[in-house]
Amino acid sequence: MTSTATPPPPEVLDVDAGVIDDARLRQQRQRRNLARCALVAILVGCVVYLAVSGGHEWRSSPPASPIGDLSSCTSRELRPTSHVAGLAGSLAVTVEVANIGASACRLVGEPSVQLYVAGAGGPLREGGVGRQGVERLRPVSVLGRGASASIIVLWGNWCRATPHGGPTLIVQLAHGGGELRLRLGEVYASCVGGASTRPVLRIAPPGVWGRQVDPTTRVRA
Repeated sequence: MTSTATPPPPEVLDVDAGVIDDARLRQQRQRRNLARCALVAILVGCVVYLAVSGGHEWRSSPPASPIGDLSSCTSRELRPTSHVAGLAGSLAVTVEVANIGASACRLVGEPSVQLYVAGAGGPLREGGVGRQGVERLRPVSVLGRGASASIIVLWGNWCRATPHGGPTLIVQLAHGGGELRLRLGEVYASCVGGASTRPVLRIAPPGVWGRQVDPTTRVRA
Protein backbone atom coordinates (compact mmCIF):
# COMPACT_ATOMS: atom_id res chain seq x y z
CA MET A 1 0.00 0.00 0.00
CA THR A 2 1.05 3.49 -0.80
CA SER A 3 1.03 5.87 2.12
CA THR A 4 -0.22 9.49 1.63
CA ALA A 5 1.71 12.20 3.43
CA THR A 6 -0.33 14.51 5.61
CA PRO A 7 0.15 18.23 4.57
CA PRO A 8 1.54 20.49 7.23
CA PRO A 9 -0.89 22.82 8.97
CA PRO A 10 -1.05 26.44 7.65
CA GLU A 11 1.28 28.89 9.25
CA VAL A 12 -0.44 31.19 11.66
CA LEU A 13 0.92 34.74 11.75
CA ASP A 14 1.24 36.08 15.18
CA VAL A 15 0.19 39.79 14.77
CA ASP A 16 0.24 42.00 17.79
CA ALA A 17 -3.18 43.59 18.56
CA GLY A 18 -1.48 46.89 19.29
CA VAL A 19 -0.27 47.13 15.71
CA ILE A 20 -3.87 46.81 14.43
CA ASP A 21 -5.07 49.50 16.81
CA ASP A 22 -2.32 51.86 15.67
CA ALA A 23 -3.34 51.37 12.04
CA ARG A 24 -6.94 52.13 12.82
CA LEU A 25 -5.97 55.29 14.72
CA ARG A 26 -3.83 56.47 11.79
CA GLN A 27 -6.78 56.02 9.40
CA GLN A 28 -9.10 57.97 11.71
CA ARG A 29 -6.56 60.80 12.01
CA GLN A 30 -6.21 60.95 8.25
CA ARG A 31 -9.99 61.23 7.79
CA ARG A 32 -10.19 64.00 10.41
CA ASN A 33 -7.34 65.90 8.77
CA LEU A 34 -9.05 65.68 5.39
CA ALA A 35 -12.30 67.02 6.90
CA ARG A 36 -10.42 69.93 8.51
CA CYS A 37 -8.74 70.79 5.23
CA ALA A 38 -12.10 70.83 3.43
CA LEU A 39 -13.60 73.10 6.10
CA VAL A 40 -10.65 75.50 5.93
CA ALA A 41 -10.96 75.68 2.14
CA ILE A 42 -14.66 76.55 2.43
CA LEU A 43 -13.99 79.27 5.02
CA VAL A 44 -11.20 80.79 2.93
CA GLY A 45 -13.52 80.89 -0.08
CA CYS A 46 -16.23 82.68 1.94
CA VAL A 47 -13.78 85.29 3.22
CA VAL A 48 -12.53 86.00 -0.30
CA TYR A 49 -16.11 86.33 -1.59
CA LEU A 50 -17.10 88.75 1.16
CA ALA A 51 -13.98 90.84 0.58
CA VAL A 52 -14.77 91.16 -3.13
CA SER A 53 -18.53 91.67 -2.92
CA GLY A 54 -18.59 93.84 0.19
CA GLY A 55 -20.94 91.45 1.94
CA HIS A 56 -23.88 92.31 -0.32
CA GLU A 57 -25.66 90.41 -2.98
CA TRP A 58 -24.01 91.10 -6.30
CA ARG A 59 -26.63 93.03 -8.19
CA SER A 60 -27.19 96.52 -9.42
CA SER A 61 -29.81 98.76 -7.78
CA PRO A 62 -31.28 102.09 -8.89
CA PRO A 63 -30.10 105.21 -7.04
CA ALA A 64 -32.33 106.31 -4.17
CA SER A 65 -34.48 109.39 -4.68
CA PRO A 66 -33.40 112.20 -2.32
CA ILE A 67 -37.02 113.36 -1.99
CA GLY A 68 -38.47 109.90 -1.42
CA ASP A 69 -36.03 109.26 1.44
CA LEU A 70 -37.17 112.34 3.39
CA SER A 71 -39.76 112.00 6.12
CA SER A 72 -42.84 114.19 6.36
CA CYS A 73 -42.55 117.36 8.40
CA THR A 74 -44.00 117.18 11.91
CA SER A 75 -45.20 119.90 14.25
CA ARG A 76 -42.09 119.43 16.41
CA GLU A 77 -39.88 120.45 13.47
CA LEU A 78 -41.91 123.52 12.50
CA ARG A 79 -42.15 126.93 14.15
CA PRO A 80 -45.40 128.67 13.17
CA THR A 81 -46.09 132.38 12.99
CA SER A 82 -49.15 134.24 11.71
CA HIS A 83 -50.00 137.59 10.18
CA VAL A 84 -53.59 138.84 9.95
CA ALA A 85 -54.76 141.38 7.37
CA GLY A 86 -58.20 142.76 6.57
CA LEU A 87 -59.58 141.87 3.17
CA ALA A 88 -62.91 143.39 2.03
CA GLY A 89 -64.85 142.44 5.16
CA SER A 90 -62.95 139.21 5.63
CA LEU A 91 -59.61 138.36 7.17
CA ALA A 92 -56.62 136.80 5.43
CA VAL A 93 -54.44 134.90 7.90
CA THR A 94 -51.01 134.05 6.54
CA VAL A 95 -49.62 131.07 8.45
CA GLU A 96 -45.88 130.65 7.95
CA VAL A 97 -43.88 127.67 9.18
CA ALA A 98 -40.09 127.54 9.46
CA ASN A 99 -38.15 124.29 9.54
CA ILE A 100 -36.22 124.30 12.83
CA GLY A 101 -35.40 120.60 12.60
CA ALA A 102 -32.00 119.03 12.01
CA SER A 103 -32.62 118.25 8.33
CA ALA A 104 -34.95 118.82 5.40
CA CYS A 105 -38.42 117.27 5.43
CA ARG A 106 -41.34 116.78 3.07
CA LEU A 107 -44.16 119.29 3.34
CA VAL A 108 -46.76 117.68 1.11
CA GLY A 109 -50.50 117.18 1.17
CA GLU A 110 -53.34 119.56 1.93
CA PRO A 111 -53.50 120.78 5.53
CA SER A 112 -56.82 121.38 7.24
CA VAL A 113 -57.73 124.23 9.58
CA GLN A 114 -60.10 124.80 12.48
CA LEU A 115 -60.96 127.99 14.33
CA TYR A 116 -61.82 127.96 18.03
CA VAL A 117 -63.66 130.88 19.58
CA ALA A 118 -64.71 130.65 23.23
CA GLY A 119 -68.49 130.44 23.60
CA ALA A 120 -69.07 130.09 19.85
CA GLY A 121 -70.73 126.70 20.08
CA GLY A 122 -67.95 124.46 18.80
CA PRO A 123 -65.08 124.89 16.36
CA LEU A 124 -65.46 126.38 12.92
CA ARG A 125 -64.02 123.81 10.54
CA GLU A 126 -62.31 124.34 7.23
CA GLY A 127 -64.83 124.16 4.40
CA GLY A 128 -62.51 123.28 1.56
CA VAL A 129 -59.98 125.06 -0.59
CA GLY A 130 -61.17 128.25 -2.19
CA ARG A 131 -61.31 128.05 -5.96
CA GLN A 132 -61.67 131.77 -6.57
CA GLY A 133 -58.96 134.38 -6.42
CA VAL A 134 -55.44 134.63 -7.71
CA GLU A 135 -52.83 132.20 -6.46
CA ARG A 136 -49.99 134.04 -4.80
CA LEU A 137 -48.12 131.01 -3.45
CA ARG A 138 -46.00 128.59 -5.41
CA PRO A 139 -46.39 125.03 -4.02
CA VAL A 140 -43.48 123.62 -2.01
CA SER A 141 -42.84 119.88 -1.56
CA VAL A 142 -39.51 119.90 0.29
CA LEU A 143 -38.70 122.27 3.14
CA GLY A 144 -34.97 122.60 3.75
CA ARG A 145 -33.46 123.29 7.13
CA GLY A 146 -34.19 126.92 8.03
CA ALA A 147 -36.53 127.40 5.05
CA SER A 148 -40.13 128.64 5.32
CA ALA A 149 -43.45 128.03 3.61
CA SER A 150 -46.95 129.44 4.04
CA ILE A 151 -50.65 128.93 3.58
CA ILE A 152 -53.29 131.65 3.50
CA VAL A 153 -56.47 131.04 5.51
CA LEU A 154 -59.54 133.10 4.60
CA TRP A 155 -62.03 133.85 7.36
CA GLY A 156 -65.23 135.75 6.70
CA ASN A 157 -68.82 136.43 7.74
CA TRP A 158 -68.33 136.01 11.47
CA CYS A 159 -71.63 137.01 13.06
CA ARG A 160 -71.22 135.03 16.28
CA ALA A 161 -69.82 136.03 19.65
CA THR A 162 -66.59 138.00 19.85
CA PRO A 163 -65.39 137.32 23.40
CA HIS A 164 -62.26 138.76 24.93
CA GLY A 165 -59.12 136.74 24.20
CA GLY A 166 -59.50 136.27 20.47
CA PRO A 167 -59.72 133.10 18.39
CA THR A 168 -57.23 130.23 18.12
CA LEU A 169 -56.38 128.85 14.69
CA ILE A 170 -55.40 125.17 14.53
CA VAL A 171 -53.58 123.87 11.46
CA GLN A 172 -53.63 120.09 11.05
CA LEU A 173 -50.66 118.82 9.04
CA ALA A 174 -51.14 116.09 6.46
CA HIS A 175 -49.80 112.52 6.88
CA GLY A 176 -50.21 112.51 10.66
CA GLY A 177 -47.71 115.30 11.24
CA GLY A 178 -49.57 116.75 14.20
CA GLU A 179 -51.13 120.18 14.65
CA LEU A 180 -50.00 123.78 15.01
CA ARG A 181 -51.86 126.23 17.28
CA LEU A 182 -51.78 129.99 16.78
CA ARG A 183 -53.51 132.68 18.82
CA LEU A 184 -54.73 135.36 16.43
CA GLY A 185 -55.20 138.07 19.03
CA GLU A 186 -58.22 140.37 19.36
CA VAL A 187 -59.27 140.10 15.73
CA TYR A 188 -62.53 138.89 14.22
CA ALA A 189 -63.87 138.76 10.70
CA SER A 190 -66.72 141.13 9.85
CA CYS A 191 -70.35 140.04 9.82
CA VAL A 192 -71.47 140.13 6.19
CA GLY A 193 -74.89 138.83 5.18
CA GLY A 194 -76.46 138.53 8.62
CA ALA A 195 -76.43 135.95 11.37
CA SER A 196 -78.21 133.37 9.22
CA THR A 197 -75.33 133.30 6.76
CA ARG A 198 -72.79 130.56 7.31
CA PRO A 199 -69.29 131.67 8.34
CA VAL A 200 -66.46 131.18 5.86
CA LEU A 201 -63.19 129.44 6.70
CA ARG A 202 -61.08 128.11 3.86
CA ILE A 203 -57.55 127.86 2.60
CA ALA A 204 -56.80 130.09 -0.37
CA PRO A 205 -55.56 128.51 -3.61
CA PRO A 206 -53.52 126.42 -4.25
CA GLY A 207 -54.54 124.87 -0.91
CA VAL A 208 -51.09 123.48 -0.10
CA TRP A 209 -47.95 124.91 1.47
CA GLY A 210 -46.08 127.31 -0.77
CA ARG A 211 -43.80 130.30 -1.06
CA GLN A 212 -44.73 133.85 -1.83
CA VAL A 213 -44.83 134.75 -5.51
CA ASP A 214 -45.74 138.44 -5.34
CA PRO A 215 -46.47 140.14 -2.00
CA THR A 216 -48.63 142.76 -3.76
CA THR A 217 -51.02 140.21 -5.26
CA ARG A 218 -54.43 140.32 -3.63
CA VAL A 219 -56.43 137.22 -2.80
CA ARG A 220 -60.22 137.36 -2.94
CA ALA A 221 -62.34 135.22 -0.61
